[in-house]
Amino acid sequence: VRGAARARLGDLLVETTVAREPATPHAQLEKLRQRPLHAALVIVASALLRDHPKVPEIEQLLSVGAAAMNLLNAFHAQGFGAAWLTGPSAYDPEVARRLGLDGAERLVGFLYVGSVGTVVPAAPARPASRGFVSEWQG
Repeated sequence: VRGAARARLGDLLVETTVAREPATPHAQLEKLRQRPLHAALVIVASALLRDHPKVPEIEQLLSVGAAAMNLLNAFHAQGFGAAWLTGPSAYDPEVARRLGLDGAERLVGFLYVGSVGTVVPAAPARPASRGFVSEWQG
């Protein structure tokens, strides 16, 4: 999604958010409307899920996740800024439908790609790994 289509994506995100959550504050809707305009390119990442005797659905989804991560790494390696965002809109069937995805496709997120600003925000504090990592001892 690029050029003027980014504004239309912002409108779509607002329309579907209002349909899902009518009480969403105006300021939050405007932030959502402007989000696609902060990046030069928005890639809609989706998985085409098919029944396959050797590739279960989870592996199909993980493959799209790996491809998206590889794209992010490639953009960063080329000096661009890139972020993978999800949120309720990424899981809204109406958003997927209006983006042209059919019933066999699952939207998995939006990759926002653009130039890095002059001020790069500090990385957030990361939690200690011991709460997420364990070693199997057999």
